[in-house]
Amino acid sequence: MDDLWELPKACKQGWGALLRNENDTAFSLAQRILSLNSARLKSGRRDKGFAYEGHSIMGIVYVRDGELELAKNQLRLAGMNLVPTPSNTTFGPNFCLVQVLYERGVRDEIVDFLREYCLPVCVSKRNELEMWIEKIEASKEVNFRAEIEFVSWLFMDELTENAEFGDSDKR
Repeated sequence: MDDLWELPKACKQGWGALLRNENDTAFSLAQRILSLNSARLKSGRRDKGFAYEGHSIMGIVYVRDGELELAKNQLRLAGMNLVPTPSNTTFGPNFCLVQVLYERGVRDEIVDFLREYCLPVCVSKRNELEMWIEKIEASKEVNFRAEIEFVSWLFMDELTENAEFGDSDKR
């Protein structure tokens, strides 16, 4: 199967399902993204960061299901799959899952994510990332919304407002 269009399409559909509060669909699409990306890498093709998106989508679904530990694990897995694409090195990754977790009081895992995964990849944002880490560690307010990819940012209120609602079946 040629994933040239399948992976970006699944990512777009996954984020769309989150926006429509279709958590089961979003979760299934996240699993599809991770499966397609795994097959892509096994065939020797270059990693384009799709696993990061899959783990981010899955993490938001877990937050909505009240499964913060599973969501924090998805943040760690997303970080492990953060690749140095031109967008990531310049602007940083999509911070939707970070913002949703931050709004639920998660701090230590976000600092670890920023320090271990973002600092080495997001070279143009080093100063800003270090400032965020300092603020979080000093219990000061941080807002990741300004750093979220433009399209994601347009819908962030819907993502966070609906975080408590949706499908509650355990995955």
